[in-house]
Amino acid sequence: MTNLHVLQIVEATFAGVGRHVLDLSEGLVQRGVTVDLCYGMERAETAFLDRLPTVGLNRVIAMTGGRSIGRHDIDAWRTVRRAMSDGSYDLIHGHASKAGAVARLAAAGRQPAVVYTPNALVTMSPDGGHSMRTAYGALERTLARMTDAIIYVSPEEEAHAIEVGLRPRTSRIIPNGVGPEPTFDRVDGRNELGLDPNTADEVVIGFVGRLSAQKNVELLLDAYARVRDTTANRSRLIVVGTGEEENAVRSQVERLDLTDHVTLAGYRNGARAMPAFDVFALPSRYEGFPYVLLEALRAGVPCVATTGCSAGLLLGDARAGLLVAPTATAFSEALARLIDAPERRSAMAAAARTRAAQFSVDEMINATHALYQDVVAVATKA
Repeated sequence: MTNLHVLQIVEATFAGVGRHVLDLSEGLVQRGVTVDLCYGMERAETAFLDRLPTVGLNRVIAMTGGRSIGRHDIDAWRTVRRAMSDGSYDLIHGHASKAGAVARLAAAGRQPAVVYTPNALVTMSPDGGHSMRTAYGALERTLARMTDAIIYVSPEEEAHAIEVGLRPRTSRIIPNGVGPEPTFDRVDGRNELGLDPNTADEVVIGFVGRLSAQKNVELLLDAYARVRDTTANRSRLIVVGTGEEENAVRSQVERLDLTDHVTLAGYRNGARAMPAFDVFALPSRYEGFPYVLLEALRAGVPCVATTGCSAGLLLGDARAGLLVAPTATAFSEALARLIDAPERRSAMAAAARTRAAQFSVDEMINATHALYQDVVAVATKA
């Protein structure tokens, strides 16, 4: 097969989705694929924009966008249709629900094969309500019939899609992957967070992520409030991130009298900060397959995560961390077990590095490239 010409489309470029698209695009370029990228301007993070020129993209296209549904989506559709007008693309790939919808609607009646990566289907959220899940479920089912392949990033996401009734022409599970462990060490991590690198009398629990309803920091704070005075070892919770829930998080810290025990660190380099933690906590309501857990495991940090995090592949055997019900009681009990068990944390650290090594970025790119070749070959014959 000749070298492919691919258009990647992403509207929400923040956090894991933006990273996934850039990692994938860069790897595809290195494998001889010509990659164009269309991204949403309104939610483009600085880190995403800074990295764009280094990826080796053939063409970069900015489009309008936004979280809510509106007129800007029509403009985004027109932008993608114009990009496709010369008929040069073998395949277009939409990432997350908004860009996935734009990609498939823009490709209607055109020749390119269409791939969609939900990166956590909206219907996985437990907080959306019945009417929201019904509406988005119907939309996803309709668009799935216009899709050559859906890439699920975890078995949990695939199982949910089947439950919702998605029936694409084909689908595969391709988990996210990370590169080799960086050279950051505990001293680097503690310096990044402004901690004394020589202090070893506190067990540091860390969270890294957007302060949003999805990430459910409220549950983590409730759980930590139950733990702080009940464990034999002293501990500290460090929350790394910013977002729309920042004021609510700050108010909850004060309300629970945690000001002396919780550090709200704001934006920091998450990968650099990770080795500072003794335990990593992720209380999300739902996830696709979180990069941040992979980064924690890669750094040798034992994890506690909720079952909504789609982390069965990472934590299902309890060797590298604990997967618990999304309740403050369950989460606090798991934290307490690790805070007071340094030997267990050490054993989990070794298992965490081993587990993370099984999810490489090269494996993710190779599997996606192979899927592209397969769906283009089928589309060409059709």
